[in-house]
Amino acid sequence: MRCLLWLALSALALAQPNPDGVPPCAGMIPWGPSRYLVAHDLKVGEAGSRLGLISTQPHLAYQRLSVDWSKVGGEANDLESLAPVEGQPGHFLACESGYVKGQYGHLYWLSGQQSSVAVEARYAMPTGLTQEIEGLATLSLDDGNRWIVFLGGRGGRSEEPGRLYWGILDRGKKAIEWPKEGLQGVEIHLPRRLGPFARTLSDMYLDEQHRLFVSSCSTPSRLGPNRSLIFLAGSLHQNLKAPFHRATENQDVWWIDGCKIEGICPCDRPGYGPAYVTDDDELGGLWRAVPASPSLSY
Repeated sequence: MRCLLWLALSALALAQPNPDGVPPCAGMIPWGPSRYLVAHDLKVGEAGSRLGLISTQPHLAYQRLSVDWSKVGGEANDLESLAPVEGQPGHFLACESGYVKGQYGHLYWLSGQQSSVAVEARYAMPTGLTQEIEGLATLSLDDGNRWIVFLGGRGGRSEEPGRLYWGILDRGKKAIEWPKEGLQGVEIHLPRRLGPFARTLSDMYLDEQHRLFVSSCSTPSRLGPNRSLIFLAGSLHQNLKAPFHRATENQDVWWIDGCKIEGICPCDRPGYGPAYVTDDDELGGLWRAVPASPSLSY
């Protein structure tokens, strides 16, 4: 009888798709002390909120957020990334993965307070990008009304390098301009090989020193086995022709086996490095943070 009870409890534990109560997540940014705003890559026609809130104190908790999309005429399709608007507290950008049959392919300007979010504006992504977008970052320009917006291309399953694109968001003109250098972009290379199923860039964030951190993941199927890494890719600067400086030494790398990381951001806990969220398909999602000391350094 005890053996049967143990087997039943074990089967029940294995059947739980997301033991943390966190659904699969596609992007993440800090949103107050011990709070993180996360994106969900739901497609048009799929029910559910596109944004959620993870709280880590006093215990880990998740809640879906209602979002006011009325100013832009409808919900987003396949949100893959989030980024704070540098110098504008309470404002952030969200980005769809790209165009689908000539539709979607938008960047959204959002504002949020406590647990409510409103979409303030929508901008078109450039056409003709060669990669789907998984990462997003902003860098303020000197006038305080313009930002360089960086889009992180995911790369391909054959270990094709990810790609960093950029444009200039002018809030006064209500538009984003995409210079030819930004449309061409630059390659983002993995510091270590992840294998034939690697997604070179699954998210990215810019820290206060303007260092660019990137996550990568590999998954051969919807049941894994998954593996990921987070690494310091380089730094970003106010140079519209060549804003990315690749890290050539002291390149920190964190290895995380068993997870498919799709969102990263700074963690506010002392002694911790980047925080991350996962989209482990049928296995659900997780929120975790790596130690401040990297696994490897080159």
